[in-house]
Amino acid sequence: MAGASVNRVVSPGPLHCLKAIYFAAYSNCKEKLNDVFDPDSTQVHMISAAMAGFTAITATNPIWLIK
Repeated sequence: MAGASVNRVVSPGPLHCLKAIYFAAYSNCKEKLNDVFDPDSTQVHMISAAMAGFTAITATNPIWLIK
């Protein structure tokens, strides 16, 4: 089988998981805050980003501690 290629499944790394957690938390927080503040205002984006960062760091901190 000369020249045959094998597709390998590579598990996502910690950075990929961090991005998924961050963007999921950001979108959820943004949806909730659009009802409280002016939709898509600077306040909504800033608070959503802060909460998403806090959530991502809190969720992945045990992974970095063990690693």
